[in-house]
Formats: sequence, C-alpha cells, structure tokens
Amino acid sequence: MALVYMFTGIFGNVLSSVGYPEKISVGASGAIMGIIGCSAAHTAVTWEHAEPVLRNTQVFSIGLSLVMLIAIGAAVPDRIDNWTHAGGFISGLCVGLCYFRKYCVSDLAKVVCVCAGVGIVCATVCLFVILFGYPEGLGIVEDGRFWAAHN
Repeated sequence: MALVYMFTGIFGNVLSSVGYPEKISVGASGAIMGIIGCSAAHTAVTWEHAEPVLRNTQVFSIGLSLVMLIAIGAAVPDRIDNWTHAGGFISGLCVGLCYFRKYCVSDLAKVVCVCAGVGIVCATVCLFVILFGYPEGLGIVEDGRFWAAHN
C-alpha cells in the first residue's frame, strides 16, 4: 500500500502541474484518492467472491467518499486541486485493476481488467475535462487548433 500511496501521489501531482501550470500544489489528497481508487478496483475485481454485506459496505464508503470530494471540488474549484484528485484516483484505479487481476479466475477476465483500467482512464479524463474545463498549456492555441499544426 505504501508504494500505491507514493505512486498515486506523484501521479496526481504531475497531473496537477499539467492541469494548473501556474499554481503550485502540495498535499496528500492525490495519494488518498489513489488509495480510494485502488480500493474501488479491489471491490470490482473481487465482487463475486465477497460477502454481500462487505460488498455493500465497500460500495457505500467508496461512493460516499467520491461524492463528497466531487461536491466539494465543484463547490470551490479555485481552492481545491481537482486535477490532483483525478490523477490520484485514476492512477490508483489502474494500479488496482492491474494488481488485483490475479484474483480473476480466467485469462479473459485478466485481460478485461487491464482493458477496463485503460478505458476508465480515458473515460475519466474526458469526463473531468468536460466538467472542469481543458487546462491551458496542453497544446491548444487560441483558435482551437493544435500547436503541432502551426510548427
């Protein structure tokens, strides 16, 4: 778990520096979101083997944490580093799906776990950009064309 914490914290802060290049952000919230993402992956992968009470508790706690953090992040976006939260959660989810695939019974389920990790990354980034806007400095110029088209 310490490696997941470190990796997701670093990834969350790297994504923050891309999303908010003019701001410096510090804190452990990206790593905490990574632990939540890894826990969500564990819940998804071990869904069939877990007791119903445990599944319900895990889904409730993960869902409540995400709803609270998204609501607070949307309420005060200038004071909360949403890019760090998204980066930590995405990286935790991917690490969890790749790590916990060993609990899958068939090889097909293992491939599905890895593909789901990649798909979740893409979908989450797209949703996050739609909700919170496209960060400046990622290669889009003012007229909407990519910077590579101008070079």
